[in-house]
Amino acid sequence: MKTTLSLSYLNGNLQFMTPNQPQPRPILRFPLSWVDILLELGAISGLLCCVVIAFLVWPDLRDRVPIHFGISGKPDAWGAKVIILILPVVAFILNTVFIIISRYPHTFNYPVKITPENARKQYLLALSLLKWLKLEIIWLFTLIFWQQMQVALGAKETLSLGLMISSFLVITTTVVIYLIQSYQNRKITTDSD
Repeated sequence: MKTTLSLSYLNGNLQFMTPNQPQPRPILRFPLSWVDILLELGAISGLLCCVVIAFLVWPDLRDRVPIHFGISGKPDAWGAKVIILILPVVAFILNTVFIIISRYPHTFNYPVKITPENARKQYLLALSLLKWLKLEIIWLFTLIFWQQMQVALGAKETLSLGLMISSFLVITTTVVIYLIQSYQNRKITTDSD
């Protein structure tokens, strides 16, 4: 659908007009299923692990710790140990943002056209995608944080390249599964059709 903008004056005010306004989408609310609750608990447990790791390891950290790693996984930048907490803080912020945006599935961009007939299924698929991605990303951050701490303590020399590759594959697979399911459920038929 091609949308063009044009300018017009209405009562002396300059306004943008879009001739192809999208139809408003249904606003639906969904209770959490038991799978949703397990995914949320999994994400929260990842955040708690970050806190526990930081609490247990903090006293043993040197004043300067690795804060950036090259493609080989070896540290290539060092900084104050407080900087190592950026990853857990970003994970907490990400969790909060995902919780907030999951309240508004009608505002998401979808790979298929949303109709009153398919809105419920498409919203549920998108919310499921968000919850799975949140879980995967938070645990990725937690595992990177753990490995970063291990390198800072001298127990390891590099971050695991296997972790990065497997995380990429898991996240990509999650998105591909969502896209397939979304496409398969683009049209919901009723008994009257």
